[in-house]
Amino acid sequence: MECISRLPPDAIPVTPIGIFVPHPSFWRRSPTITVFERNRGGCGCSLLHDDASPDHASWRLRADVREPLAATLRSLGSHLSAGFDFQTLWVGEQAANSTSVSLTTLCDLITADNLGTTTLYHVE
Repeated sequence: MECISRLPPDAIPVTPIGIFVPHPSFWRRSPTITVFERNRGGCGCSLLHDDASPDHASWRLRADVREPLAATLRSLGSHLSAGFDFQTLWVGEQAANSTSVSLTTLCDLITADNLGTTTLYHVE
């Protein structure tokens, strides 16, 4: 398994999106990527639209962060041969659904603002 510290410097593009990948010793199957907006306190909640709600079927992302998030995951995913997991959860929630997707499909869901709420995406 790849260690994030061993990835080439261009693996994570310079965007407003920050990522956290746990050390490989914590991976069960593949790493679960945590994303956040830089300079906003390190919480993924700042990526969400003001009217986002746990009651919505999709995880409403702000329009200005969709493409940077997709670009970040595209770049990172191209360096992780084992894939990764990406979750769309509210604090204290667990994934209610899981699905396997390609990296392209995940990025298309992000740019179309169509990520399912409380969904675990296994990116292969």
